[in-house]
Amino acid sequence: VRGGSTILSVVPEGSRVRKGALLVELDDAAFTKELAAAQIAVEQAKSALDEASAEQKAIELDQKATLEVLEEDVRNAELARQRVLGDGGELACQLAAVQSDLAIAKERLKVAESFLNAAPGGSGGKSEIDLRLMASEAREATKVAELRKQFLEQHERPYQTALLNGAINQKKLQLVRQKNELEKSVRSAKAQVMAKESLVDVALRKVDQIE
Repeated sequence: VRGGSTILSVVPEGSRVRKGALLVELDDAAFTKELAAAQIAVEQAKSALDEASAEQKAIELDQKATLEVLEEDVRNAELARQRVLGDGGELACQLAAVQSDLAIAKERLKVAESFLNAAPGGSGGKSEIDLRLMASEAREATKVAELRKQFLEQHERPYQTALLNGAINQKKLQLVRQKNELEKSVRSAKAQVMAKESLVDVALRKVDQIE
């Protein structure tokens, strides 16, 4: 017997016995105490396993929710870029408005100059001064529209492109980093569950051995 044991009773030598009769009884008090401790260890190991499993599930749920939010942030950033730079977006509408103003200003300038060239003394009740003023205003409007168009094409478009692409890249980087961190946490939680399962197996084997 492991560790030795005290004999509580033994059949006297030379006694006649039947099959299955008790021949010797050893003191099992130490084993009984050890078994109780081992059974408690089993329950503790199972409780720790339950906690680790619950923690793993919580981390996995948090991972799913967090990644969904971050993926939505990436989609929103891409939509913001499309809203500004895409076909029919804000910048396209601004350019269309500027081109319309430019076309109108050029047409007004053309009309004013044609009136001045055709009738220096005035036309349609308009004096030469009025026509020259109209032509001057049209030239200024044309100049302003061309400058606005140049600004939108050469400055605003590159600026918005860089700004919105940067926002998208930042969201994507945040998504990748968070995904890596969460996957690391999930792997760690799974490892904890496996470790707790091993402890439960060890504790159960010890109980079997003592019994």
